[in-house]
Amino acid sequence: MHLRSFTTLALLAAASVAHAQDRPIGFLTPSKNIVCQFFTDNGQADSKGVLRCDIMNMESRPRRPSDCELDYGHAFEMSAKGAAGRICAATP
Repeated sequence: MHLRSFTTLALLAAASVAHAQDRPIGFLTPSKNIVCQFFTDNGQADSKGVLRCDIMNMESRPRRPSDCELDYGHAFEMSAKGAAGRICAATP
């Protein structure tokens, strides 16, 4: 009986560690105006991840492209293989 309980606890602990690694990692600047999160695609072994940063309050934003139906100008994204750029995104 003790071995079964120990095995169950070990499996639960391993599952919680794996789950904790799946969550995004991020930070909020001291001004609380910029928030960034790092996301990985755990479905692919060669995925490098993406860093997304949102500026919460901006005095002005660039014109939204015609192909963007969401908010534009406050969100930026950067991958390990590419340059950073603005993205069409919902407001956080």
